[in-house]
Parts: sequence; structure tokens; C-alpha cells
Amino acid sequence: MNKRKHVDVALEAGRPWLGTKVNMLTNMGSQKKLFIVLVLMLFFSECGQQQKEDSKAIAEEKNEAKFKNNNAREKDAHFVVDVIAHTLAEIKMAELGEQKAKALGVKEMATMLKAQHTDIMNKFKSYATLKDISLPNDVTLDDKKEENDVISERDFDKEWCSEIKKLHEKSILKLEDISNKAEDSELKELAEETLPMVRLHYDKILAMKIN
Repeated sequence: MNKRKHVDVALEAGRPWLGTKVNMLTNMGSQKKLFIVLVLMLFFSECGQQQKEDSKAIAEEKNEAKFKNNNAREKDAHFVVDVIAHTLAEIKMAELGEQKAKALGVKEMATMLKAQHTDIMNKFKSYATLKDISLPNDVTLDDKKEENDVISERDFDKEWCSEIKKLHEKSILKLEDISNKAEDSELKELAEETLPMVRLHYDKILAMKIN
């Protein structure tokens, strides 16, 4: 016998109080199910949001919380996060060139860039460790999209050279910004030490010939 029939029988037997209790239990069961559904929806929504959120954005949020009472350190942390995220994109693009380029010159350029930008990243990571700065561990969603766009191009080598050139233009601007505006002298020095290498990379990319 289902719950609705139990209610009807209770009323017919002159026991309306029993019907009321059954109705309460029925409603409570529905509310409980609704609550569970809402909790699950919230859980999966948060998981999806975390997957969509940039590793860079997560690092920025952590640093804002750490340095909320120290504007200078928060500003420098932002510079470091920005450089690391950008350097990760350069390394990923270099790896892509190693794997997919047809021209030997492009492959060799990609190998050199991967090694030297990994060295740059490690130096900034060491600085970040000393200063307790949280860092991204992956490229941004926008950079992932750029990678996919390069992969999908018919003339991969030409598109790769164009993209790696843009990345180095941005890298030079970011490092110049740090050398001029960072609060910490160590961070300024690190940016100034890195700039000549990145400028040299840029010149080599401009000089590269694609047949």
C-alpha cells in the first residue's frame, strides 16, 4: 500500500492525526531529496568552475590574501605571477615547435628557447620561493587557445614563428615594466639580468628564414 492510500485509510478509520503524520513524512522525504539534489548541483558547479578557472587567477587570489596588508609585496607578487605564466606559455610553444615543426631551423630555435626559458622560469621560481609568492602551474586558458590555433594552422612553421615573436614582444614589455616599477630591488635586478637574453631571442626570431 502506498503512502497516499495510508493517508486515506487513516482518515476513514477516524485517525486523522495518523494521516497528518504520514503527510509530514512524505513532505519531509521530498524536501530531503531536493536538498540532496541542490547540494550535488552546487558541488559539480564548483568543480566545473575550478576546472575553468586559470591557474594564474588562482595564484593571484592566494597572493592577494597573503599580502592584503602589504601593497608593495602584493604588487611585486603580481609581476612575478605574470612573468611565470607568460614564460610557461613560451615554454609550451617551444615544445610545440620541437614536436611539430618541419623546418630544421625552427626545430633548433624551439629547442634553444625551451632550454633558456626554462632557466628563466627557474630563476623567477627561486625568487618566488624566497618571498612566499604563490605561482601558477599551467598556462592560462587564453594561451591554451593560442596553442590550439597554431596547431590547427596549415602552415604550422610560419604560424609558430609569428606566435613566438608575439610572445617575446610581450615578454620584453613585461620585464621592462618590472625593472622600472617593481618595489623590491632583487626583483628589479632579476628582470634586468633577464632582458638581454630575451631581446637576443627576439632578434634571432626576426632573422629566421622560413622557406
